Amino acid sequence: MKNYMTQMREGKSFSVENNVSQTKAGRKSVICFVDNRTGMVRTDRFSDHRPILGLPGVCQYTAKSSLSRLSGMGVCLQLKALAENKLNVVGEEHSESNKRRDKEEALARSVVHGGYWREGEFRGRDGVYGDSSELAVEMNAGYLVNLTKIYVGEVGRYAALTEGEKKNMNDDFKKMFRFPVDAVAHNARITDPAKRKNALVDDMVRLWAIIEDIQNARNIPSYVNFPRAIQEVEKHLGGRNSTEINSDRSTHMNQVAISNANIAGIWKVGITHISQMQPVPGSYEILTQEEFNTEYKSQLS
Repeated sequence: MKNYMTQMREGKSFSVENNVSQTKAGRKSVICFVDNRTGMVRTDRFSDHRPILGLPGVCQYTAKSSLSRLSGMGVCLQLKALAENKLNVVGEEHSESNKRRDKEEALARSVVHGGYWREGEFRGRDGVYGDSSELAVEMNAGYLVNLTKIYVGEVGRYAALTEGEKKNMNDDFKKMFRFPVDAVAHNARITDPAKRKNALVDDMVRLWAIIEDIQNARNIPSYVNFPRAIQEVEKHLGGRNSTEINSDRSTHMNQVAISNANIAGIWKVGITHISQMQPVPGSYEILTQEEFNTEYKSQLS
């Protein structure tokens, strides 16, 4: 880990369904599609005895609802397409999109006529990253602190843990590894030396070293250094937790997207950020993960 960190700090390589209906208690759902591409409402009636919800004002829209759970009611799902020749910010589950990047990139070229960027890749015309590297370092620190506090409790009663609890503890250890690694990587992207989070990253690495010592050797002397090491990381965060820092990331993303709405392409960001971003009228286009997956199902499968 220490050699890995050293290499990175030196800049070395590390690197709806078309036919949707559900029967329950002898009734079928009425699915109403609000098509934002044309401003028209299309309704597909699956039974004649239930009303069709055809007005956006009474449309029930849930960004992450599953059609398989909808029954015995009229339901509206927003349909929204990518906009040509402008910036489209689209929500994703990173693990899902990682399996089909080539298909998403093809959509960016054929539909939007522009580029394609993962969450941390988009940059404005002024060179500013859409995903703030400074905030990304702080977010990773917040996540590390969160899991470390859980880990402290597990270590303190290790002898009394069940095998399942010990497995959870080891799983926590594996998850924690990525946070200092990601922090080092994001810190290396900050071009202004005055804005780099070197002290925070150093304190994260020290905290990780203590965790690693305890995990590998059950080093109790290292355990007594835990509280101070956690505090040293927390002092850089100004009292903010990881959720608050992540919200700050969303605000930054929104500002960069508004300022660079005329850059054509698809910028994929996490679904949490999509729910917090607010494009001003006439700026960039925003699509949820479900809108994107529904509209382009055939191209993505």
